[in-house]
Amino acid sequence: MQQCLGEAMRSLHDCAVEMVLREREEPGNGALGALTVVRDEDGTGFSDEELVSTVLLTAIAGYESTVVQIGNGFLAMFRHPEQMEHLKRGRTDIAAAVEEILRYAQSSTGFAGMTYAMADVELGSVTVPAGATVFVSLDSAARDEAHVDSPQRFELSRGSARHHVTFGSGHHYRA
Repeated sequence: MQQCLGEAMRSLHDCAVEMVLREREEPGNGALGALTVVRDEDGTGFSDEELVSTVLLTAIAGYESTVVQIGNGFLAMFRHPEQMEHLKRGRTDIAAAVEEILRYAQSSTGFAGMTYAMADVELGSVTVPAGATVFVSLDSAARDEAHVDSPQRFELSRGSARHHVTFGSGHHYRA
C-alpha cells in the first residue's frame, strides 16, 4: 500500500513539475499561468518549487475536501432519515439541502489554521493584542445562534447559504 501511495505521489509530483515547466514556457490564462509571471516589487517571482507545491496543494486539498464533505453529508442524512425522506420525496429544494449539508456537516477540522491579529481586537470583554496567535473555529460560524435558529438541528429545507463559511468567503458568503 505504501509503495502504491508513494508511486502515486511521485506521479502527481511529476505532473505538477511538467505543468509548471509548460506554463513557464508559455503562460496560459489560468491561475498557474498568472502565478508564473507575477513579480514582487523587487522583481522576484515564485520559484518552480513554490509553484509545484501550489499545484500539489490545490489538487490534494480540492480532492480531499470534496470527498470528506460528501461523506459527512451522507453520514448526516443517515443519522436523520426523516430529512433524507423529505429529499427523496421532493419536499426539499436541492439547493437548500446542499447549503444545509455544507453548514451542518462541514468537512473541515473546525479550524482555519493559525493566523495572527493585525491590530488589537475586542472580543466580548477580552482584548486580542496585535500580533497574537489566533485559532479561528470555522465550524462555530455555522453554529452561531445569533445567525442560525436551532443551529444544532439538521434541517435540509433551511438553505442557510449565508450562515456558513465552508468555502471561506466569496460566493457562499452573503452578509
